[in-house]
Amino acid sequence: EYLLSLYWQSMSEPLPFFPESSFEYAKMVLIKKQGDSVALKAAQQKWLVNEFARGESEDPYYNLCFGGIDTLNEAFQSIAVSIAAPLLNHCTL
Repeated sequence: EYLLSLYWQSMSEPLPFFPESSFEYAKMVLIKKQGDSVALKAAQQKWLVNEFARGESEDPYYNLCFGGIDTLNEAFQSIAVSIAAPLLNHCTL
C-alpha cells in the first residue's frame, strides 16, 4: 500500500529516490546502525562523481528533475529507508 502511494505521488511530482544512493543510505542506517550524517556521507559518495566512478548525479534525467536543488534531503532519507527497509530486513549482506 505504501509503495502504491509513492507511485501515485510520483505521477504528479518526481520523487527523490535514486537506487544506488538510496540503498547506500538505508543500508548505513538500518544495517550498520550509523547516524544520519555518516549515512548521508555514504550516499553522497554514490551520488557525486569522483575520479573512480560516475555518480548518479550525472544521470541527465535526474538533472532534469532535480538539478539545482539539494536532492539528499529529508524526503530522500525518508523514502530511501521506507523503500529499502523491507528488502534489507530479509537479506544478508
